[in-house]
Amino acid sequence: MEDLIKQLKNENNKDKLSNILEVIERKGLEDCAPILPFLSDRRYQVRHSAIKALRKCNGIKIEEALIQVLLHPIDMDDLIYANGVLSEIGTANAIPFLINLLDHHKDDVKGSALYALSEIGGNELLPVFIKALTEGTFGLKSCATSAIHRHGDETAVNAVIARVKTILKRKRKRGSDELILAIDFLNKFRENNPQIKELFNWIKVKRRDYLFREEEFWMEVNIDI
Repeated sequence: MEDLIKQLKNENNKDKLSNILEVIERKGLEDCAPILPFLSDRRYQVRHSAIKALRKCNGIKIEEALIQVLLHPIDMDDLIYANGVLSEIGTANAIPFLINLLDHHKDDVKGSALYALSEIGGNELLPVFIKALTEGTFGLKSCATSAIHRHGDETAVNAVIARVKTILKRKRKRGSDELILAIDFLNKFRENNPQIKELFNWIKVKRRDYLFREEEFWMEVNIDI
């Protein structure tokens, strides 16, 4: 690894620098400080490779550097890659900055931020996930459903019921995991919730032909619908 660090310091070609950083990403680096200057490199190939190379690093300085990327991105992909790395090594310190990105104008940024929040946080972020499900863009709703499936409790039931009704409002061109995750979440609270029972009966009686075969099969096996 010492040779790679020397190459980082002496190389200026963007493609070679990017390749070196990709090798570091695969192998990991105990002291990631030599990577940090490249987070602000004007060449996107170098900058993106440097961000991704931090995924095997830990420490307050690394997280702080990634938060600075969130605050001062050069392009949209900076945010997406930084969100991805923070989903693996981030702590509660990054949560406020990730929440801010849920107002970004690009769905990929919002989705990657919400995924990172789901990985870093827990039930305490449920209001954030519910808001994303009820007020977020189409692309964000699927990410929010996944987060609620993982961290949700009874307080999310009404929002998820509403989402299922919206999904099955009309026939779709393709299926997704979102409906199954939503139904699986609701099934946890089915026994004592008449609204969930009513929803499942509605699906069985009026929306069965709106399901894709894999969705119908999953529901037949798991919730007897």
